[in-house]
Amino acid sequence: ELVIVPIQGKDLPNRERFGKQDPFILFKLGNVSKRNTTDIRGGQRPQWKDDQISILMYQSDAKDATSLYVTCLDEDQKKDDLIGDCVINLAKVLEIGELDDWFELTYKGREAGMLLLQLTYFSHDPKHPTNRMNRVPPVPAHHSGSGAPLRRPINKKPKTEAEKPEVEEEHVDEGPVYKPPVVSEAVTPPTPAIPQVPVVPGAAGYPYGTISGGAPRPLSPSGASTPYGGHHTPQVPPANPYGTPAVPPANPYATPAVPPANPYATPA
Repeated sequence: ELVIVPIQGKDLPNRERFGKQDPFILFKLGNVSKRNTTDIRGGQRPQWKDDQISILMYQSDAKDATSLYVTCLDEDQKKDDLIGDCVINLAKVLEIGELDDWFELTYKGREAGMLLLQLTYFSHDPKHPTNRMNRVPPVPAHHSGSGAPLRRPINKKPKTEAEKPEVEEEHVDEGPVYKPPVVSEAVTPPTPAIPQVPVVPGAAGYPYGTISGGAPRPLSPSGASTPYGGHHTPQVPPANPYGTPAVPPANPYATPAVPPANPYATPA
């Protein structure tokens, strides 16, 4: 017996012009065809929660019918539109008993989304390796209970390299580890501070001359205290005694001098 549990679909093309499509799946094995329920307005990501399809496989069918034809359709009142289809090889399912995987659909040679299916094979042969597995038997088709499908936990998203646990490397003793000597930095002695000598009035080098201690500064003749009152006025240095005296300029308006008569000249 082959038990099929459809889980969900993704990236299905939308065959409706307005609104969302109503997808369902048709399974065909040999001469047997069965379909699951329709996900109303499932659109491009339909989900089927309470679906379980059982197809009995006799000994003659198990040898010949090793291909499961899967067709996804959009249910309409007039005509169901084809969304996509695929063919699943059951050789692996008949050998190990279980197969959970995403199956790609195609439509006219192009990709048409994917379907997540759970396939389980139960053999009536007691010597078959699948009977040694600790599995729950299939629910009969006429069972009127809750109708819960035989779902198994599926890892829908494979772990990436970053999510995989890191394997600790085995530590190998390679002998003592070399440690470089620690060199202490040279300490620079602090620069001694220069003592500040207070300026005392009357001491040598005082800019305002020698003033007796405690004597007030002389005021200006006006009696008003000015910031420059009582300051020593520097003397103007004398002119250079060895310099050439300056000649005053000639007077342009002066009468020219008449030269004296020559006393030795012969009278006319």
